[in-house]
Amino acid sequence: TTASCESRRRVLGKGMEGNGTSIRLVTRSSKLALWQTEHVRDLLLGIYPTTKIEILPVKTLGDLVLDKPLSEIGGDGVFTKELDRALLSGAADAAVHCVKDLPTRLPDGLRMACILERGDVQDCVIFHAKHRSAGVQSFSDLPEGSIIGTSSLRRTAWLSRASGRKLQFRDIRGNVQTRMAKLDSGDYDAIVLAATGLRRVGLADRVHEIGRMFRGSCSRCITKELRKSAEPNDLCCVL
Repeated sequence: TTASCESRRRVLGKGMEGNGTSIRLVTRSSKLALWQTEHVRDLLLGIYPTTKIEILPVKTLGDLVLDKPLSEIGGDGVFTKELDRALLSGAADAAVHCVKDLPTRLPDGLRMACILERGDVQDCVIFHAKHRSAGVQSFSDLPEGSIIGTSSLRRTAWLSRASGRKLQFRDIRGNVQTRMAKLDSGDYDAIVLAATGLRRVGLADRVHEIGRMFRGSCSRCITKELRKSAEPNDLCCVL
């Protein structure tokens, strides 16, 4: 709860006010990942405004290899291993992730420090402009044979059953902007993304329909990952 978070911040933060401490936050380099990290930075600065906070963007294997499904390039950890290495080497003090990107078991020497308040858990459908101009308002309005872009087996399974029609589901990779560009270029008739992600990168106007799908586990949750050796009163432990 908000109250318990505030209490924890007060306890962890004793003795650090105005001490000029600095912290390095490592993150993926996508616009959405940077939004998440800047959000964490702003929360920290709201408690300790004199703290120097440096954001270190890196590209992960999952960001670099976009022509293969995630299952073919390593599965767990494809968006986190480079950040983990920065933490374990001491190049960064904390890493900011979306919880769903983390493997079930974290590497030895690392731990999750917190999970921030969850964002809107809804998925949304974004239609190509040709369908919008034709009056398509809902997923059920798409013609049979339409190509739907999603990299999520959960979304594919749900929508293929719920639609009751023959649709083509094709893998789509890349960050939010890359996927939107693929849609706009005509590669897909519609794509499915997290509504929260679109809003966080300033694309709320592209949310065409909120989908009634099973929620993705840990999606829309931001976490901060630390070395296990971090002391409880270290600034990177606050939040």
